[in-house]
Amino acid sequence: MCFAVTENGLNPNVSCTVLPWDAEPNMTQPRSELTIAHLGSFRHFIRLNLDPGFPVPPICTLWYNIATNSVNGWDLNYQERRNRWDLLTNTTHETGYVDLSD
Repeated sequence: MCFAVTENGLNPNVSCTVLPWDAEPNMTQPRSELTIAHLGSFRHFIRLNLDPGFPVPPICTLWYNIATNSVNGWDLNYQERRNRWDLLTNTTHETGYVDLSD
């Protein structure tokens, strides 16, 4: 399983969920979850270790550009959790993810 996070792949003001961009055959979900939280004015990121089912921030847009067919649709498994994150943080994302290409 591969994760792809680069210096240019993160917006300095956005928290995000990073999904694997590739997976072994017959895998249907990530073995682990990687959520990166932005700490506001501190200009710092931390990795969040969340309990199963916990709300998650938007999926990094970079994932949509590089994900292989082996992980196609994995983002849909996070939609309810994404919606709960938006409710907790009073944010909305019409597309279900944040554009991190800036």
